Amino acid sequence: MKQTVLGISVLALAFATNLSAAAIAGTFNFDGSVTVTQDTITWKNNSNVADKATIGNTGLTGNFSGIGLGGTQLTINDLDRTTEPVGIIFPAQTFISFDAAPSLGTLLINFIALGQFPSTDCHNPVRLPGQVCTLSTADVPGGSPFMFTNNASDGVHVDSATAQWTMRGVTADGLSTWSGVWTAQFLESYQDVLNTFFAGGTVTNAYSAAAIVTAGVPEPDTTILMGAGLLAVSMAFRKLRKA
Repeated sequence: MKQTVLGISVLALAFATNLSAAAIAGTFNFDGSVTVTQDTITWKNNSNVADKATIGNTGLTGNFSGIGLGGTQLTINDLDRTTEPVGIIFPAQTFISFDAAPSLGTLLINFIALGQFPSTDCHNPVRLPGQVCTLSTADVPGGSPFMFTNNASDGVHVDSATAQWTMRGVTADGLSTWSGVWTAQFLESYQDVLNTFFAGGTVTNAYSAAAIVTAGVPEPDTTILMGAGLLAVSMAFRKLRKA
């Protein structure tokens, strides 16, 4: 009987632990440099250390605030189209972890959004402010996540461009979801950026990113399993009382 009580106690503790686990939520931002090829995205921090980025000192909220994260490093894993295709939900892969606060857990990535701009002006030799471009599948098999916009500081002559892309996923504990927006700024038109890309097959540039983590709702099958387990514990205790 003692062994039965011990087994029930362990099971009850396991369910209590699952029920009391706190989902992380909040926002953080970070920056570094990114190198893009047709099939890969790789990262370095501003000190040229691979697979690292620096967390900003502002914009930290929720679980990311008040714990001294500002100015510390995070680890960000490289992406490859073969395992992380664009525009398709793929099996979650380890992506971001917090070097100075491992208790925050790991962010897994499972989706890289396709860029939403038309490809009409991607190869337009005329550079105009406000032009937008996402390369077509003819240029990038499988599609491109990058959304380019031409800018003009004087409103007339294009002298810079931005590229944005979005990605999202879940936390390793499955209790929260996250999404992030990356922005790279260029001191030239996106046509010039793309000419460099097509000539050498690669582009490297600084970026900044902002991410939001949102506490999620347990999946229905998880709730059912937890409920069934608690019911089993209750029934076992009833049998013990009758005995």
